[in-house]
Amino acid sequence: MKRTLLAAHKNRLLSTTMIHATNAVSRRFAALALFALVSLPTHAALVVSSSAYTYSQNFDGLPISGTGLGWINDSTLAGWNLFNSTGAAITTYSADNGISNTGGFKSFGANGDRALGGLGSGAVSGWIAVSFANSTGSALSGFDLSFDGEQWRNGGGTNPNQTMALQYGIGATFAGVSTWTAPGGNFDWTSLVGTSTAAVVDGNVAGRVAGRGGSVSLDWTAESTLWIRWVENNDASFDHALAIDNLIFSVNAPSNSNSVPVPSSIALLLAGVWGLGWAKRRQVRS
Repeated sequence: MKRTLLAAHKNRLLSTTMIHATNAVSRRFAALALFALVSLPTHAALVVSSSAYTYSQNFDGLPISGTGLGWINDSTLAGWNLFNSTGAAITTYSADNGISNTGGFKSFGANGDRALGGLGSGAVSGWIAVSFANSTGSALSGFDLSFDGEQWRNGGGTNPNQTMALQYGIGATFAGVSTWTAPGGNFDWTSLVGTSTAAVVDGNVAGRVAGRGGSVSLDWTAESTLWIRWVENNDASFDHALAIDNLIFSVNAPSNSNSVPVPSSIALLLAGVWGLGWAKRRQVRS
């Protein structure tokens, strides 16, 4: 009888210990899952899933004509955003071949061959921006970028040479970037046509500045978002219509391949969900 009671007591202690252990595991995995959810990017950027990632954009999916066209950041073109000089999101844009001198962001081009840009007339200025989220699970050491600059209108006036500059920074959102870096040099481009008479310019021929960009080195940590933006200035005198086209982007992995990768948010989330299910099954069996 004593042995039976002792065995029953041991079983109760073992069951209680297992329940406490299971609950502790459940709490750990729940915290892990919550951390994963919190650490997910707050902005839906283009997802860099591996160190072999390459992205290209020729903007040919944009409309060829129209005014008052609806623009939604990260939706009209995934990963792409338009902001005015105060950082507010742009909600409308237009499309033409450079014939209009009305200020605003635009889809420029001849027929279906499009480019994304703007014309700073009428105090319109701001940024064209694209964002990339590092979801490789490891830090990246930089990126390579190439694109073409295209001038689609000569505004005339007394300011013939106008420049579109590139900047980049790290932040969960566009407004969250604390430091914008301007690499200068080949990352910027300047208009080619600047006569005193306003006119349409063929951005694929006379107005084309090809082969811009280069390589950038930076500490791009896992789960952080890189922003690249082009400045659309409201220049003095009459503005030209400037745009970007034929963009190609790729990432660079650190040369030290022995570095320990940081688990990505998605992996953490899946691990947390799996752990909760496993703990629950063990508890039921007990």
